[in-house]
Amino acid sequence: MAEADLGFLESLLEKAPTKESSQEDPLVAALARKAEAEKQRQEASQARWASCHQDHKVWLAEKNWRKAVRKKKEEERQRLAQEAAVEKARREAAARPAEIPASVRAEQEAKAKAEKALKEAQDLWLESEWQPLLEKRKQEARSKRIEAEEATRQRHQREVDRLRYERCGMEAEDDYAREFPEHLERECLRLSARAQTPRVAASIARSIELVLEMRGLEIRWKQSLEERRLEEQRKWLEELEERKERDYREWRQMVHEERRRRLRLQHREEHREASLREWKRLELQGRDALREEELKQAAALEEAFAKSDSQRKRLEQQGVSPGRVLEEAKALAEKQRKILEDVGPKQAEQELWEALLTKNRLARAQNTQKEPREKPRGEFHKVREDTIASTFRLRLSRPRQNLQHVPNVRSPEGEADGHSFGASFAILAQQQQQIKKKKQEEGKPGKDDFKPIDNFMEPRLSFQSMERDSDGHGLPALKTHSGYVEELEKSLKNISSTPSDLEKQVCCRRARMAMLS
Repeated sequence: MAEADLGFLESLLEKAPTKESSQEDPLVAALARKAEAEKQRQEASQARWASCHQDHKVWLAEKNWRKAVRKKKEEERQRLAQEAAVEKARREAAARPAEIPASVRAEQEAKAKAEKALKEAQDLWLESEWQPLLEKRKQEARSKRIEAEEATRQRHQREVDRLRYERCGMEAEDDYAREFPEHLERECLRLSARAQTPRVAASIARSIELVLEMRGLEIRWKQSLEERRLEEQRKWLEELEERKERDYREWRQMVHEERRRRLRLQHREEHREASLREWKRLELQGRDALREEELKQAAALEEAFAKSDSQRKRLEQQGVSPGRVLEEAKALAEKQRKILEDVGPKQAEQELWEALLTKNRLARAQNTQKEPREKPRGEFHKVREDTIASTFRLRLSRPRQNLQHVPNVRSPEGEADGHSFGASFAILAQQQQQIKKKKQEEGKPGKDDFKPIDNFMEPRLSFQSMERDSDGHGLPALKTHSGYVEELEKSLKNISSTPSDLEKQVCCRRARMAMLS
């Protein structure tokens, strides 16, 4: 390719018109010089390659010749060695006495060779290993002895030097102690004589004033530094308190937002239909129900904050710590929660038993009125019912000192005549009887006709309201007697009136409540 380019350039140069050297084109001259240099480089490269190739061939031939010569010499040496060994064996065999058997001679020769080899090995070991080791151990012992002697000598020398240094130091201290009082007396006399001159006295007074002034400046500077440090510390503490307060308010705002969201979802689940109707009505009016609800909750929250701030200020004015009041409230709430956990299941079980007995008694009374000629049940069921009734009468007659006091339930007339759970359920049964009589007079079937059902779901006490209500500190509030009555009313409506089913459900409920408690 380079030769073709070079030929092309040469043809161009030949075809180009001849001009004066001074008027030659610089580009053409540069291309010509470049082509000439390329040609010279190629020729030099080819010459080097030819010379190197020739040298390599000569070196390779010489190497192969040397290798062949060495191989032939090695083969010749091996052949001569084999011939010498054969000749030696032949001479030794000819020199042996003819009367000695070959086996004995071979054994003697082997034994002699073994002894000779052992002797040579021992001599070799003594000369090559044992003798150098012995010399090395001697040298090590000699060096250790010399080092120990040198260490002992140095230790003795250090002890001598230390004693000499201490002796010289004590002598110097004695000399200084003797000379110091005399020097002190002379110096005191000199300074007292010098201080009596007016110029020195004025200089001393001026020096004292300067020292006192510098001391005052230093004290004022330290005081200013301390004041600045206290001011910076006070500012830092204020900023820290502000940051803590800001972080606390942000955290409290997040907690309140989450709590309002939960309450909103819970309220939406509980009042879904009513809330849907209300939302539709508000949407028709062009209003945002969720936003209004959030604004109401935020307003209530701000009102609670303002109330808590006013109460805190009032407590601080009265000299009472708000934190202590809060801790006492938390302790009271925790105590109430523990009491509720201990007493609540027992109260619920007792109320459920009393309600079941009341309903069973009412069911039997209605069955007796509807079917007066019903055959008596077996003796076993009768004895069992009598035993259960006597057990409950005995339990109800005992004083319940460990149970928490529960407020009374007022009758429909407004009088507080409910002094126990039994009285409360008696009022409930009386109200149910009045509702049944009214429905019977109207001829309408009611839900409490006590019709037995086949697939009966076990009644459960729901404590959702107990979880929903709170005392303001994240703890469940104590449930009132009316709350238990409402839950029991919902549970009693699903219980069958058949005695066998009733006994089964009562036993199951008693076992479950015992496990929960």
